Amino acid sequence: MKILERYYVELEKKGLSSSTIRQHQQSISRFMKWFNTMSEFKDNDFSGWQKVIPKDIQQFRRLSGKGLYADGMGTTEMKKSLSVGTINNTVKHLKQFFGWLLGLSHPFGTAPTG
Repeated sequence: MKILERYYVELEKKGLSSSTIRQHQQSISRFMKWFNTMSEFKDNDFSGWQKVIPKDIQQFRRLSGKGLYADGMGTTEMKKSLSVGTINNTVKHLKQFFGWLLGLSHPFGTAPTG
């Protein structure tokens, strides 16, 4: 089972509603798509999550509100900028996800969300 699938099963076991789990999925997917524009991130690949550092989360927060992706060469426009609420929920869901990852017996260190 892939790491994200395991996480969603854990959310279900905690009794979260399907709507709440879907929000987590959308948030993580939103960040994965954004992160993919600026690095060699492999979709649903555990090693890809090891590449995320606090600066990436900060950059996501800063640039996505302006409708921009960081692409290593500067910035590229998104279809639309994200609202403050969407950005905050995405970061909140990422904190929960990375916190869960830290609870696994994998060599991580600290969560990139701070």
